[in-house]
Amino acid sequence: MRFAALLVPSFVIAAACAPSVTDACNAYATAFCSRNLACLTGSDLQSFEGVYGADQDSCVTTYVNDTCKSGQAPCPVGIDYDTNQAEQCATDYQNSSCMDVSKPGFQPDSCATDKVCHN
Repeated sequence: MRFAALLVPSFVIAAACAPSVTDACNAYATAFCSRNLACLTGSDLQSFEGVYGADQDSCVTTYVNDTCKSGQAPCPVGIDYDTNQAEQCATDYQNSSCMDVSKPGFQPDSCATDKVCHN
């Protein structure tokens, strides 16, 4: 899958230093789009495509433009954003089953706000 090929370089870099907020958001966008486009069917897929686009590139672009805006703080003021945890969240999303991804509002446990945003 494209996601695995895109994440390998970021994991190599992560060993040397933590990923940036933008890198973490892009990794999540890639996983989110990849899994939803692969797993959703019928009206759920049509609804998803209506919001994010019908292909991986369009979906990632839409997600990044809506969510990964430069200067946008991913956590409330005074709370630290754990980019390594955010990368784990993206990896866990990518590895999630279609049964899980198809559930409304699904996110892996590693994506919980209190795990990604903490002191």
